[in-house]
Amino acid sequence: MTYLLGDYPVLGRLAAGRTKVTRLDIRACRRLYALATADDLGAMGPEERRLYDSLATSEPVPGSGGPIAALQVQVRADGFRRMADEKAFMDELSGEPDMVPGPFRVKCLLCGDVAESWHRDFPAPAKARIGMANCACGNVSADSMGFLGYGRILSRQPDSFEVLDLT
Repeated sequence: MTYLLGDYPVLGRLAAGRTKVTRLDIRACRRLYALATADDLGAMGPEERRLYDSLATSEPVPGSGGPIAALQVQVRADGFRRMADEKAFMDELSGEPDMVPGPFRVKCLLCGDVAESWHRDFPAPAKARIGMANCACGNVSADSMGFLGYGRILSRQPDSFEVLDLT
C-alpha cells in the first residue's frame, strides 16, 4: 500500500527536498515520520494523526529495533543529521524509480504459453490484452498492475509458472 503525500501535509513537508516521488510506501512513511517534531505532531489533522499513530504502534522501522518513537529518540540524539545517501534511500523505499510502465508476463510451465497482461491506464500495443490474460491451457492467469514486472498471478497448480523479467 502506498500513501499520497498530498493527502498528508506534514508527511509531504517532511519529504520535501528528500525525494521527488508523490507516493510513499509504509517503510518510507515511517522513516519520514521519525523526523517529526512536536510542532509537526500538533500540525497534523485527525486523518494524518491516525496514520502516524498506526505507524508508531505497528511494525518497527527496518534497522531501528523499535517503532517510530524509538527511532525518533535516535534521530534527535543524532542532531537531525541527514543521511549522506538519503535521497537514494527514500527513492528505494518508495519504489518509484523501478516503476516503469509496461506489461506483466508469466510463462506457464505446463503448456509453454506466455500470459501477457497490460493495465488499462497505461499505453499498450494495438492487439495487447488489457486486464487478465490466460495461458493456452488455462492453468495460469496474469493481471498487470501497470508497471513492468508487477502484477498478480492466479495458478491452478503451484510452481507451474515463471515470471518473465522484461528489464
